[in-house]
Amino acid sequence: MEIIKDIHQIQWNKTSITLGKFDGVHLGHRMLMENVIAAQKNGCTPTVFTFDKFPSQFLRRETVTSILIEEEKEQLLEKLGIKRYVLFPFDEKTASMEPEEFVEEILVKTMNVQELYVGADFRFGKGRKGNPTMLK
Repeated sequence: MEIIKDIHQIQWNKTSITLGKFDGVHLGHRMLMENVIAAQKNGCTPTVFTFDKFPSQFLRRETVTSILIEEEKEQLLEKLGIKRYVLFPFDEKTASMEPEEFVEEILVKTMNVQELYVGADFRFGKGRKGNPTMLK
């Protein structure tokens, strides 16, 4: 499994992506990942996209405890069949991105997303304005 910290350093072919915090990998997360992995039949690379830190750690300086340590998560994702694991930097630039900009610039133009899977309560972008309905 490739661990990617700079999405501009690789050539992206068609990808299937699930977005989320994934502090643990519970049954709901696994369902999303099963869809991402199944998209390989359409020529997509199964990819998990998360941030290098929880947004609340950056925005509110909160201490956040993750269910899995990073190494455990990486091993589990690889065992499940994920081919790329993106740890995107959550910083001032990321925090200020409008949802539409994130989708267009990061997911579409850079990562060539073909299939995208998120949970029903997923929120993203500046002010958490992005949601699953917007992604459709």
